[in-house]
Amino acid sequence: ELRSFLLYVGPVVLKSLLPKTHYEHFLLLHVAIRILASPAYYVCHNSFARGLLRYFVQQFGTSALYGPKQLTYNVHTLSHLAEECLIHGPLDAFSAFGFENFLGKLKKMLRTRNNPLAQVSRRLSEHAGPASLQAATKAHAIKEGQCYLLNDRPAVIVKVCRISCDVAALTNPRDFFKVPAHSSAIDIYKTDVQSTTTKSWPQDAVRNAPRCLQLPYKKGFVVTPLLHLQG
Repeated sequence: ELRSFLLYVGPVVLKSLLPKTHYEHFLLLHVAIRILASPAYYVCHNSFARGLLRYFVQQFGTSALYGPKQLTYNVHTLSHLAEECLIHGPLDAFSAFGFENFLGKLKKMLRTRNNPLAQVSRRLSEHAGPASLQAATKAHAIKEGQCYLLNDRPAVIVKVCRISCDVAALTNPRDFFKVPAHSSAIDIYKTDVQSTTTKSWPQDAVRNAPRCLQLPYKKGFVVTPLLHLQG
């Protein structure tokens, strides 16, 4: 839940709730973490993300924001996160989010209190082949209502045909925020309504395009690429 809030929902929800200084301070963290979690950006924009995180930590303890008593060790360690990504890869390659999400499933695999590791190992072996194939097939399925970035423009799947898709553009894509960077630089857009006209796209082109989360915002939408689906 916290990962989703930081990477996707937070900028939309907090925009009308926080004072301008606090909101723009949150965006420092949001933009930096999105860069470091992105397989496409964590190297080429690493120095920019490092600067954002250092400034985020520096400003965190000021009296204008949260005060020096709130500047904990966990906040300070953010200053070193960009360097760790250069060593280990994008954040999802070494973060604990994946294990924490899967821990509940592991616990359900236990049938008795005896030999828990052996039980989990057997259950994982039983499900590995079919489950992996099913997950891979499901991950590449294109469905009506899904949102993609096609030629860097947000569009929604209206109809799925045998080898193509009818898509409708989300009109007037533009920056959702401009501080600490233009949101379009990390593929986040604010749009107006969905177009009434459609265009046909090959399924292979859609499947290889970034899939996005489409959040309602005022009379339009905010569109954000889903990082965990990027290779």
